[in-house]
Amino acid sequence: MKKLALILIALVVPGAATAATTTLHLTEKQTFAQYVDKGVNGESPGDIRTFGGNVFLRGAKVGHDRIRCVVAATCDAQVWIGGASLISKGFVASGPNFTAKITGGTGKYAGARGTVTVVGGPVARYTVRLAG
Repeated sequence: MKKLALILIALVVPGAATAATTTLHLTEKQTFAQYVDKGVNGESPGDIRTFGGNVFLRGAKVGHDRIRCVVAATCDAQVWIGGASLISKGFVASGPNFTAKITGGTGKYAGARGTVTVVGGPVARYTVRLAG
């Protein structure tokens, strides 16, 4: 009987069975990069790379971003869009193209969950998929 009730709820209530996904297609033009050599001369574990730039949606500037990576460890990123932001912490970027989990946000993105797929280049492409 419980199983039947759950099936009926899923059929009657839109979105009860699956959560909607919001997808944003953004581009980023890097405006700064900083490298801190903390260990052996040259790139080595523990060195820090920080970079970021302006973020665009359909060619219009909507915000900016900042990514900080510790070499041979993890990265943290934040993308500010209007008065809100999306946050990704503790991901590994194994090159210019990667996918990271969205672990939170601020403003209208508070508590956000999902993924961001990054395709690097002179103009990076971000595909943001926000769950429910």
